[in-house]
Amino acid sequence: MEKPNGLLKLLRELREREGRDNALIHYLEAEQMLSTLPVEIQKHIPQWVRQGTLEGSEMQLDPILDAFQSIFAEIRRGAALDYARNAGLGDFDNTPCPSSERLKLVARMLCIESSRCLSRGEVAAAMEDFLAALTMGRDLTAPVSPLTAAHLCGLDIERGVLDSSDHMLSSGLLDRPTLNRVAARLAVIEATTTPMIETMEAETAQFLKIFFDWLAAQSEHADDLARQLGQPKDDFFCPTPTDRGAGPNVLGGHFRLPADAYPATRPRRLPASTG
Repeated sequence: MEKPNGLLKLLRELREREGRDNALIHYLEAEQMLSTLPVEIQKHIPQWVRQGTLEGSEMQLDPILDAFQSIFAEIRRGAALDYARNAGLGDFDNTPCPSSERLKLVARMLCIESSRCLSRGEVAAAMEDFLAALTMGRDLTAPVSPLTAAHLCGLDIERGVLDSSDHMLSSGLLDRPTLNRVAARLAVIEATTTPMIETMEAETAQFLKIFFDWLAAQSEHADDLARQLGQPKDDFFCPTPTDRGAGPNVLGGHFRLPADAYPATRPRRLPASTG
């Protein structure tokens, strides 16, 4: 289901309609610049991100990070917009979804670039890249996120970037004003990350709409069933869902049958958010 080109096309069309640039466009354009990394490098990336140290690896990494500069620049341009909006769910199964693994790799490489800047004493540049990677994760949860998988990709990027922050905070290179600026930005990102439940609800609602539209189109099957049962169709079929008992249910909403006969179709109430 990963169709980054299709999603990029939809996002560019959305930009034309809104008359406003969209960070997601820049992230996907950056992802499309990505070339395959050597297996030996890919194997060590999680460790370099987590530990924040490149000691002994500079000879391997410097040429690769230098080659990534155009990708990093595109990510920074997107993050600087501080605005992202997804293209929506479309017709569900055909909804283009970003390439999660490639986007996560881009974010990890930007974290490694941040570590390289910090090791060189370039604190401002290191913080810019750290916050850009975190903002990228936040933006991938933007409404309306195309699918839950895309939202999870954004959350995974956020988690990975935050995991990389320990070495920065313990480096002794960040002065109080820098720490205050980073803390303020972290608070904004936390407050503006779309809750997972909103994406799940949007995806579920779209799925149910498609299902109900399909089911309503099956009226000829209801006619056949009516003849077999010897009952008027209106006794057991309605083309639009209705509330039954505790709430709507998929089959009971279209077929006038006891909702308890179809427990698997009844919606389960989620616990209230504690966040």
